[in-house]
Amino acid sequence: MSPRPDSPGRPAAVCMVGAFPPPVHGMSQVNAWMRDALRQRHVPVVVIDLAATGRGWRARLVRLLRVIGGLTGFLRRAAFGPLGIIYLSVSGGWGQVYDIIFVSIARICGIKPVLHHHSYAYLTTRRSLAAVLMQVAGRGATHVVLCSDMERRLRGQYNCQAATLIVSNARLVECHGEERRQRCRRSVDTIGYLGNIAEDKGIGEFLAVAANLAEAGHGMQAVVAGPFLEPRVEGWVRNAVSALDGVSYVGPTYGDAKADFFSHIDVLVFPTKYLNEAEPLAVLEGMAHGVPAIAWGRGCLMEMIADGAGLVIDVKRDFVSHATTQIQQWASASDAFALASESALRKFRERADASTHAYEQLLHMLGA
Repeated sequence: MSPRPDSPGRPAAVCMVGAFPPPVHGMSQVNAWMRDALRQRHVPVVVIDLAATGRGWRARLVRLLRVIGGLTGFLRRAAFGPLGIIYLSVSGGWGQVYDIIFVSIARICGIKPVLHHHSYAYLTTRRSLAAVLMQVAGRGATHVVLCSDMERRLRGQYNCQAATLIVSNARLVECHGEERRQRCRRSVDTIGYLGNIAEDKGIGEFLAVAANLAEAGHGMQAVVAGPFLEPRVEGWVRNAVSALDGVSYVGPTYGDAKADFFSHIDVLVFPTKYLNEAEPLAVLEGMAHGVPAIAWGRGCLMEMIADGAGLVIDVKRDFVSHATTQIQQWASASDAFALASESALRKFRERADASTHAYEQLLHMLGA
């Protein structure tokens, strides 16, 4: 990246704006991986962390204060430099108000915007805020998307004429994720749930599938992993786990604990109803271990779990009955399940490899 004229000899920094851990979720983890990749390649990085600390009015207030502080810092750096690029993780909802302000300042100051999209909330349905953001970013921006369907929707919903790069999260899992213990599964003994434990992430459907399998006498285990977001949900989930045979809760899992989780399960059940869902890391990480997934067809999941790497269920259909049937079929046909496990491993590698060039392009654009 060439130096800014107002700061001779100093390389222009990349200003990364978005959510960073903690808390750990898909967007914050990807942002952290991108930050680390740039720093490893000696690119100067300025981080403006806008992560929400939870739900409710207190979390919104904390985020507002972070945004005000972030905007103040960004204005100062934009004025005195050197900043060359703003790399912004696009919010899924009202946070796009803040995104518009950051990108507007960047455009006024001649700083190139790179927008990384992590949400389908404004791609499934056209939204006015997102339309304004696309207009403000302009044709000189670069949009980073997670799959070809996301690119198609971005162009279709907003007539986006700017450049796009398709960089699957699989590339980042491959480069920066935890150790993987790859193996082809031969039998279904344990199903798993990994993620924030909330109604819109499908914990109710997962427990219903576990109950169906227990009632059918399959003797399968079911493991729930992840943090609770609301006390109300925590109460009824813990009661349900206590009441169901073979179901256990192991708490939040990161690092080696997450690798242990994937090494002990055979199928990931992912009944997400989350409107922002795009290319979930939990599914990719499971596939990287050889764990096929059963998921509702949201976001990029139809591309991810293709070619026999699991089962995608139409969002208009009953998830619990279809997932239960598929697990029972795999349990009674080990060869078919082994093929699904092999397909999950292969599909993960294909997605990671397909994004290698685009990922390097992105890093080069950011100054690496």
